[in-house]
Amino acid sequence: MTALVTTVLILQALSFINGGVFLAFTTMVIPALRGARDPHAAATVMRDVNVRAPRSIFMVPFLGAPVAAIVAGILLVTGGAATAAAPWVIGAIAASLLAFVVSVTVNIPWNDRLERERGQETIWTEFSRVWARANAVRCALSIAAGAAAAVSLI
Repeated sequence: MTALVTTVLILQALSFINGGVFLAFTTMVIPALRGARDPHAAATVMRDVNVRAPRSIFMVPFLGAPVAAIVAGILLVTGGAATAAAPWVIGAIAASLLAFVVSVTVNIPWNDRLERERGQETIWTEFSRVWARANAVRCALSIAAGAAAAVSLI
């Protein structure tokens, strides 16, 4: 097994894990919080999630997938030999990095805003709308990255 194949396997696994976490938020967590009778309670729960996430095992796939994507890109470029799988690997790399970009440019800043505007629970409606849309995008991108990585290994 080459270093590139190993890295793509890691990218595949971490991307699918991220996609699953993001899918759980898209399909269950955010809808449940939106359905809460008390927007203050929903915002409080989300703030707690935002405090716990960076301190949890979730950070391994969250940070590991883009690192694996970068390493795969370096190995693909420096490997020299073009393969039929290269477009799929490139697609997996691009989708993984784009999912991370969505996280750091939309989801994390909105998490920070929700924390900063504590006590102003009118933010919850806008937060949940914008955050959920971005989360659905990073979910789709993560699943696409895992799928492209899987196809590249066939």
